[in-house]
Amino acid sequence: MRLLLAGITCLAVATVCEAQSGVEQLQAVLDEAWELRLKEDPIFATRSGDHRYNDRLPQVSVDDWDERAAARRGFQRRLEQIDREQLPREAQINYDIFARQLRDELGDYDFGMHLAPITDRFGFHTSFPELPRQVPLVTVDDFENYIARLSAFGSFVDDNIGLMRAGIRRGVTHPAIIFEGYREPLAAHVVDAPEHSLLYEPLRELPTTIPESEHERLRIAAREAVATSVSPGFRRMLEFMGDEYVPQCRGSVGASALPEGREFYRFAVRKFTTLGLTPEEVHATGLKEVARIRA
Repeated sequence: MRLLLAGITCLAVATVCEAQSGVEQLQAVLDEAWELRLKEDPIFATRSGDHRYNDRLPQVSVDDWDERAAARRGFQRRLEQIDREQLPREAQINYDIFARQLRDELGDYDFGMHLAPITDRFGFHTSFPELPRQVPLVTVDDFENYIARLSAFGSFVDDNIGLMRAGIRRGVTHPAIIFEGYREPLAAHVVDAPEHSLLYEPLRELPTTIPESEHERLRIAAREAVATSVSPGFRRMLEFMGDEYVPQCRGSVGASALPEGREFYRFAVRKFTTLGLTPEEVHATGLKEVARIRA
């Protein structure tokens, strides 16, 4: 009897140790993925309270996106090596959420969604002017970081244009109709004088936490950044949209017009619902509901 109890005890301890090992492996993957996300998106990092990358903008070239995808496939492989069934319930939930996040992000990448980074409602061209509201502007370092981001905007625009050109070549674009009003949001930031830029606004009345001896230096640097990076960047984007992008956007509005459009639509249904249904089944469900409501 004692031998039996000892055997049961050893088995229980081994199981607990195995589960802890799985938890540790999962936590290591989650921690590494979080660190990577902060590095990939410095503005998100700043908003999250991590200030290591306060002077940077996201790296979004085609090569950068390829590297992101490779890293996420690596995370997938590491998840597959963890025995999910041996994890505690809370860890299983974290496992499932992260696995789904990776699946969705890689699905978007495989279908080329990163090559169409803007719409009429969102994108870097509309979010960047919100930068003063998204970053701390209290200390001299804060303003120097802010100005560094203004100076990096030109390269940021060029990388996004590179993505969109790759999207044109691959046939991944949005419907042209959604860009009918594209000019105004871009043209508003093409200014003759840096002081007229919305992004110069934080320098007009600096907070009392900034020594007066630093005011003029910071303002000169900000004007230079707007004149050489921000305004020219928006001008290049405006010209690119008019000369290249909008004329080559697709005339159709359905996702089926995209390369592998039907497969993409099935992926999108899985991504945005928890139903586990095909598009045809979703459509049939809608027809039944309409008939029920009208009955």
